[in-house]
Amino acid sequence: MTKKLRDKFPVWCKFENLKNNRYDLLMSDDLDSWASCMLLNHLFGFKVKYFVDFNQYYMDFQGNKTQCQQVYTLNKDTNDKLICVDFASESMCPSFDNHVTMLSSLDVPYKNENSANINNIYDITNVNYYDKFSGSTLIQIMSLYNIDISKWTEEQKLIICCLDGLYIGFDVWKKDFRPKQREYLRMLGYEELIELMEFHVAKNKKRDFELLKNKYKLDSKIVIDIDDRLGTDIKLNELGDLFGVDLLLPRDEFSEFKRYDKIFRNLNRNPIKDGGLFGDDEKLFNFAVTNKDVIVYSKSKIA
Repeated sequence: MTKKLRDKFPVWCKFENLKNNRYDLLMSDDLDSWASCMLLNHLFGFKVKYFVDFNQYYMDFQGNKTQCQQVYTLNKDTNDKLICVDFASESMCPSFDNHVTMLSSLDVPYKNENSANINNIYDITNVNYYDKFSGSTLIQIMSLYNIDISKWTEEQKLIICCLDGLYIGFDVWKKDFRPKQREYLRMLGYEELIELMEFHVAKNKKRDFELLKNKYKLDSKIVIDIDDRLGTDIKLNELGDLFGVDLLLPRDEFSEFKRYDKIFRNLNRNPIKDGGLFGDDEKLFNFAVTNKDVIVYSKSKIA
């Protein structure tokens, strides 16, 4: 990572600061989050104590099925200090993330200054959405803590390119995203991935990446099973063997902690009016621009 970019990251995530602190981790429901948590565990000993399932439902008092984000906890030895991993927290909670979290420049003064996230650092919003960094949370953490990939196999590197669709920005369609993505990867110190992705896209478009995603079930979700433990179809055993690390999910039992109503909103069909996103008696938990003019957010009543 270039010094210029490193200096823009929040102070809390500097290596020496994390080495001298103890944090719990909140993880979300995909491989990017889990692999990031495992890297943070390897570097600093931090453990996952909270899990967010983005795709849950509950029945409200009127009998309506309502989408929600359900937070689970291990309920043991939890710590006041928390890091959200691959999760766009609307509080000022320390976070490692890659989401676009603002609608316009009007939101910039209110952004989470504790978010270690290139897209937050460079004030990416819905307005300049196509200038976003399209890589993973994991690759940012790897760069921040100087993880060298020069001796990795091609398959290992391609898997990193698969996470959160980094390779998609190198497949020219209606718009050429490559110049911006090249710029970001150079800042991160992973220039070698540029040539690798351009070679494979030129060879057969997205096919090599899609084959890897299918081989290891990289896009599968992590869920809470009926036994209240984390489960997934991701081939974590095989990935662990490939990278020489333990990627197996913990077998601890989780319990329900908090629930937040989830809203999916297309801004072209349902623009934000004077009322805003939430009422005076509500607060935001999570907010992300998931596509140009599409947002997903969650909220709850203020107790």
